[in-house]
Amino acid sequence: MNNNQALTAFKNSVGLEELYQIIQSKASSNDLHSYTKKLIDSKINLVAQKIGEEGVEVAISALDHDRFQTSETRQEIINEVADLFYHTLAMLVKFDIKIDEIYSELHKRNKKHD
Repeated sequence: MNNNQALTAFKNSVGLEELYQIIQSKASSNDLHSYTKKLIDSKINLVAQKIGEEGVEVAISALDHDRFQTSETRQEIINEVADLFYHTLAMLVKFDIKIDEIYSELHKRNKKHD
């Protein structure tokens, strides 16, 4: 599988587009109880803080898993990366950056290494 095929497989299997669309939908809703709506409507400081927190939690989970090698520490990595993806996609929605722009950048980077 070449880099382009790998990127296409990743793009089609992960469901990031679906999550992005859900976040977009919630951001434009009138649901005052929606965490997503509050996050998008907040100042960027909150979104940036959440991305930083989740990034640190991913790193800590990785260190824990490396040290203890348990199914719980593995699951913790999965949970924290999911949180990081969510908050990162929320930031993209906040700045009206389309997920395809990220895929295009990844594609350009992969072409440089071919």
